[in-house]
Amino acid sequence: MSTISRFIQSHSLLLLLVLSVLFACKKDPNYKVIENQITLQWYSGFADETMEDALLGLKWALASIGCSTLNSSSISVHSGQIIEIQTDKLGLNLKAEKNLLFLHAQLKNSEEYLLKSSIDLGRYITLLIGASEHYYRLVGMPDHLNELKAVYELGEAQGYVNASGVSSKDRIISFSDQTGFKQLFIAEEVHPETGEVLEFETLDLMPNGQVRFGIFDSGGNRINAADPVTSSAGKPGKCMWCHESKIQPLFEYQLDYEGYLTGLQLADTLSYFRSYHTTNQLALMNGIDYGDSQAHQLTELLYISFMEPSAARLANEWGMTELQVNERLSTLTTHLHEEFPFLGDLYDRNEVELYAPYSSVAVSTHVREKSEQEVNLFE
Repeated sequence: MSTISRFIQSHSLLLLLVLSVLFACKKDPNYKVIENQITLQWYSGFADETMEDALLGLKWALASIGCSTLNSSSISVHSGQIIEIQTDKLGLNLKAEKNLLFLHAQLKNSEEYLLKSSIDLGRYITLLIGASEHYYRLVGMPDHLNELKAVYELGEAQGYVNASGVSSKDRIISFSDQTGFKQLFIAEEVHPETGEVLEFETLDLMPNGQVRFGIFDSGGNRINAADPVTSSAGKPGKCMWCHESKIQPLFEYQLDYEGYLTGLQLADTLSYFRSYHTTNQLALMNGIDYGDSQAHQLTELLYISFMEPSAARLANEWGMTELQVNERLSTLTTHLHEEFPFLGDLYDRNEVELYAPYSSVAVSTHVREKSEQEVNLFE
């Protein structure tokens, strides 16, 4: 046997490894198509949930980050529980599309995706709207309030809210005129005695009919969540849940304050803006039916059943029986969901991740509330 032959025989595994790397690095003629595609895996979160429900919930989540083309060209279903998204066909602007592709790349590098060739649909939605910095990047929310204000012309009229269902302080509401899907509202959280501005919360309209949310500190710097001492607004994910893609009216009687719209004038103004916005939404043909006032709950159920999974859902995720799941999690306690008790006995995602048979991209501690762990894959 020649020296070369002996070398090849003794180093065959090393050569195979080198060759596999070389072949893997060879440019795939379909690379662009692969880069712009991500595969999601749906796991039923409760007994009556269907793929149609999950698909609609996904569309509402994608609409909330600005997607305007939500049809079969951008989203397709395969094999009952597999969903494929064509990122470049979602109707995002180029900057948002680039940011979404970046997030997709992080997901594709996870152990979960490498093992299953897909990412959990619930995890995906949680990372889109339940991580404030991800949401801000995707919707293009500026770093500072002044940058946002520069795009609009605020009117001189302001409203004063002394009885808010969100703020523990008073609120001064400023707004611009509504022109199609272009309008800005700014709520200043103010101390009722000193008039000190403590925080800002903003709502403006996106071209696809959805509303965009921002939270800023007293200096106008963008922040992940409202200060719970000042407001119960939480994170942008909670704003979505509360506003339901609409401009909300006043729910409480307001006192009149000199220099501001009367409580009745402010209520009428907000109702007019809400009606005009809704009329424009209903005229859209982008895969979202804004006339279905409960459809947004399908998105909420997707992230809730992921963040608070049942043993049945975890069994599907992990490829186990429910008995095996319960045995593995025997030291953990379960709870009922206050809003959706029909989901049954639920675990906490933050606790069960430690027991999962594979790792994945971490999620924030909470979707709606200020989180102890706030994920930001753009850092």
